[in-house]
Amino acid sequence: MALASVFIIAFGINYLLNKQADRFFSIFQIFNASVLFSILNWLIIYFHENKIYQYIFVACCILFIGSNIFVNPLSKGLSPYFENRLYQTVTEISRKDPGARWLVYGNMTVPNFLKAAGVNCFNGVQYAPELHKLYILDPQRRSDSVYNRYAHIVFSPLVDGKDSVHFALMQGDYYHVQMDPCSPRLHQLGIKYVVFGYKPSDAEVRCMTPVKDTCGFFIYKRADL
Repeated sequence: MALASVFIIAFGINYLLNKQADRFFSIFQIFNASVLFSILNWLIIYFHENKIYQYIFVACCILFIGSNIFVNPLSKGLSPYFENRLYQTVTEISRKDPGARWLVYGNMTVPNFLKAAGVNCFNGVQYAPELHKLYILDPQRRSDSVYNRYAHIVFSPLVDGKDSVHFALMQGDYYHVQMDPCSPRLHQLGIKYVVFGYKPSDAEVRCMTPVKDTCGFFIYKRADL
């Protein structure tokens, strides 16, 4: 029971931390790390008076962290970024289809991740609003006060059969756009690839073909471009 309890707690913490890191690690890696952590802590909890288990715990900790002794975290480089499977997938697609425009649904940080990979992504951080593009989404300019600013832009789906577009200011530098991923307005913007930070419903991707899914992200290509 003690081992199971420690494992559940460890797995929960690791899962939440990995979620905050946009699922950098696979679920298999999280499971393995939780098992090792649980066993080591269980040895201390269950055999806390036995010195041999304390020595085993310390020895294992030294073994696990030993590989970091010669690593300077300030000069590690960008291998965690360049070796990320999402980065590799996106750059591979971008090389085959340079100049294509992208859009991300359901995530705030991934659009900037794609921009750093050299991809032309519509949302994410916009220092100066691209008003001529935003007016396509809001031709009546009713939400001009929402998007005419420096901001983080997040998209979420709204499939209502009316091609509705809703803007909502969440805070001073962050606004939210709800609209159909298959909206013809996105065709006008030239959006060719759409990345979902979740498994999209059939209605959301009815106009698209799947390209690839990796690290919990699903990449689709619009059939009309």
